[in-house]
Amino acid sequence: MESGGEAVHAERRASGGCVSVLVVDDDAAGRELLAEWLRGRGYAVEEAEDGERALQLLAQGPCVDVIVLDLAMPGMDGWTFLARLRADPRLAPCRVLVLTAEPVRNAPAEADAFVCKPFVPERFAVVLSRVAANAR
Repeated sequence: MESGGEAVHAERRASGGCVSVLVVDDDAAGRELLAEWLRGRGYAVEEAEDGERALQLLAQGPCVDVIVLDLAMPGMDGWTFLARLRADPRLAPCRVLVLTAEPVRNAPAEADAFVCKPFVPERFAVVLSRVAANAR
């Protein structure tokens, strides 16, 4: 049986609606550049400057299809955000693509995909499409 969030995603994909993405990054210029790049490719995009703001946005409505998450942020960092997201039954199904310059020995188990900054747009687009296609 699908949860409310899963049903919303299934309905959106079935109707051909655009994929929704939440970009979470404290670097305003980078976040805005990525958001515009995504919008230019047909994604519906929201932005948050840190994990706390991202959780506030997610609490206001259904989970987005994909969260693009930086790990190194002041306030609530990406690691803490991931832990809180996965601990919340309503938000846990959200797909997360980590996009970070932070050196990480192993990709976070809580993430669905991992891309290092700076990224190659074509590679990022492939990974994002794969994660979005598998939205829970």
